[in-house]
Amino acid sequence: MTQRFGLSAGIFVRSVWTLSLAVFVAQVANAQTLPTLTLTCPPDARIPCDHGTDTSLTGSATVAGGCGGSVVSFSDSILTSSERGDTMLVRLWRVSDSCGQNQICRQRISLLPSPPEVAVLPLENLAGADEASRILARLLETVLGQSPHVRLVPAGAVEDAVLRQRVRQPYLMDDTQRQRLAGVLNAAYFLVGSVLAYKTVDDPYSGHIPTVACALQLTEARSGATVWSGTFHATGSDGEWLFGLGVEHDITRLAKRLADKAMRQATASLKPTVCRTATVQIPR
Repeated sequence: MTQRFGLSAGIFVRSVWTLSLAVFVAQVANAQTLPTLTLTCPPDARIPCDHGTDTSLTGSATVAGGCGGSVVSFSDSILTSSERGDTMLVRLWRVSDSCGQNQICRQRISLLPSPPEVAVLPLENLAGADEASRILARLLETVLGQSPHVRLVPAGAVEDAVLRQRVRQPYLMDDTQRQRLAGVLNAAYFLVGSVLAYKTVDDPYSGHIPTVACALQLTEARSGATVWSGTFHATGSDGEWLFGLGVEHDITRLAKRLADKAMRQATASLKPTVCRTATVQIPR
């Protein structure tokens, strides 16, 4: 009886071992025959933070192989954030297929601080010359519009907003007017000021000599705090080096040079818009 039981137990153990080995071999063989699932992340991206992080801008991961029925998802997390406003997101992409295969890859997205919006408001004309304030304002806008450190609010939008908000003297706005105008224009900074001189005088030796002078101020649009100010004066004879040679006779070109000098100083005081769009997203 004991011998018969021992024989049966041995047969049972050998059967279980054989079955387990067969299952293991089958699993290995099946794994070897499964089509490989691959996931390729889009290239790392650098975009302004106010553009958002939609995949239409940053790209999407691509899937190849697998058993079909692949499900792709991603989640975002903040990796680093510096005082300058630069923010790094790590986008973790995942894919799984109907056979239970899984793959992940990581994409890095740098969110760059955006240049601040600057609006050039109508200048006060103390020069007594018709169109002096308009001409100088347009020259200042031209210079700012060419700067990579600034996004200029269009002159037409500024004129329309000033008119609709009934701002008669932009350089003397109260808090309510200033904040309302900042909201309408979505501006971070206002450039205000006065034209002090815009004239041409006759010189017996050098001919017509233009003179341009202005006082300018860059303020935070909502708080009114001054971040930069300066007074500038230029005459056509500033570049004269011998008997009238080097004299600038064109007042518009002289004003353009003055605007260039002033805006180089002003833009150095501007701060980029800090990225605030970086948030952890729920996987989809």
